Amino acid sequence: MKNNPIMKHKYTINSLTTLAVMAILLLFYSCSSAPGNGAQANAQIPAAQVITIDTATTLTYKDYPGMLEGLVNVEIRPQVDGYLDKIFVDEGAYVTEGQSLFRINQLPYIEQLNQAQAGLNAAEAALLNAQLEVEKMIPLVQNKVVSEVQLKTVQAAQQMAKAHAAQAKATVATAQINLDFTLIKA
Repeated sequence: MKNNPIMKHKYTINSLTTLAVMAILLLFYSCSSAPGNGAQANAQIPAAQVITIDTATTLTYKDYPGMLEGLVNVEIRPQVDGYLDKIFVDEGAYVTEGQSLFRINQLPYIEQLNQAQAGLNAAEAALLNAQLEVEKMIPLVQNKVVSEVQLKTVQAAQQMAKAHAAQAKATVATAQINLDFTLIKA
């Protein structure tokens, strides 16, 4: 019977079952608490730090979009985009023609005007340079040092510089108009 494979298998199953039961008992035994464990656990908890909070009155500010309405409502639409920077009238107050009502934030429009003015300065400098080139080329053509085609080329460049200067003046005027539109009047 010692060589019987069925008997070997039976002993192996019994051995595994016994080992499993012993492992479960060991687990339960290790999880059980001893009578003195609770006091040790409480002694290990650190004391919490306590702070005192002072009370004071504070003001907080928050901007919200709003709407004003008068006794007679008139729809006001600005000609430029932006955020209202200042309101010059109280809600329901009587206003007269030409009175300032609102001002839109002017900073973007001031910078557009500065940029347009810088473009105008650059265009005027290019025009002056083109005029100097034409004045320099005229005696050279008269003395037949350079061909007349070169004179016509610098004259065309001068005309283009005049056009760029005129365009820059128009850009400055448009930027000034937009800046003026930031003040909304009745």
